[in-house]
Amino acid sequence: MGDLWRALGYLLTYWRFTLGAFVSLLLVTFTNLVNPQILRRVIDHGISARNLGAILSGSLALLAVAGLRDLFTFTQSYWSERASQVAAFDMRNAVFTRLETLSFSYHDRAQTGQLMTRVTSDVDTVRTFTGNGVLQPGGSFHLPVLC
Repeated sequence: MGDLWRALGYLLTYWRFTLGAFVSLLLVTFTNLVNPQILRRVIDHGISARNLGAILSGSLALLAVAGLRDLFTFTQSYWSERASQVAAFDMRNAVFTRLETLSFSYHDRAQTGQLMTRVTSDVDTVRTFTGNGVLQPGGSFHLPVLC
């Protein structure tokens, strides 16, 4: 658990990016909740009542909500990726700084390939986890549809 908290600590350093991703995620969820309500109104007041104006305005509202949802999805991905990239940059610098302070005997014993894997692949795996595993799964939690 300590490693998880340490990785999240790098992410929380950039709390503004993380907050931007979270707010965008909430807005995406909200726009997903609005669509069924617009469709309900189109069916009840447009199709059932044979009101072409209600159908057209509902269709335009659906297009507007779809555009907003796409915008918020983009901003959520952008802020999430930005937060994870800057956290990965800090992690790589911390690993490199730690490698510089290790003794010569450690570097004689360690394999160069393993050290390179730690600096590149392992840090990138943690970056992917912080970007996709922490910030984006919130989108799978949906609020109940309000009627």
